[in-house]
Amino acid sequence: ATLINWANTNSIEPHAVFQNSGNVISEANYGGSGMPHIVVVGPDHNIYFNGLDAAANDPAGVTNAINQALLVSGILQAAGSMFHLSVAVESKTASINFSLGESSIVNIEMLNEAGQLVATKALGKMPAGNNNAAFELDGIAAGVYFIRLKTENSSQTVKFSAVK
Repeated sequence: ATLINWANTNSIEPHAVFQNSGNVISEANYGGSGMPHIVVVGPDHNIYFNGLDAAANDPAGVTNAINQALLVSGILQAAGSMFHLSVAVESKTASINFSLGESSIVNIEMLNEAGQLVATKALGKMPAGNNNAAFELDGIAAGVYFIRLKTENSSQTVKFSAVK
C-alpha cells in the first residue's frame, strides 16, 4: 500500500508493477536505501540503471536501461506481437523483411551493441502482409548491431553483423 500511494503521488503509470522481494534483495547491495530507488538488473545480472532518491528521476535513463537489458536477454519480441522480422546483409545493405498482422506506421532503428541509436528510418504507413526495406550500411563500422522495427502497437528487435 505504501508503494502504491507513493506511485500515485508521483504520477507513476497505473500499470507499474512493484515486486515484494522479502529478504531476497538487499538495497544495501545497490548503494543504500531511499525512496525512490530504481534498479534495472538484466538477465546477465549486470546493473543497467541504479538511481537512488533524486537520481531515480530519469525516465529516459530507465527506458534505455530496460531496452539494453532486453537486448542482452535475447528477448526479441513481446508476447502476442503481430509481426515477423528478419535481416539479411548483402554487401553494404541490410535487407529488412517483415510481415505485419495489420496496417501500421513503421519506423526502423539501428542500435549498436551498447544499445545506442546509430540510425533511423521512417517508413510511414505500411500495409498488412509482407513488406521489405533496405538500410544502407555505408559508413557503419564492422560489428554486431540490432535492427528494431517499431509499429504503432509493438516492436521487435533482431541482431545482425555488419562486415567489411
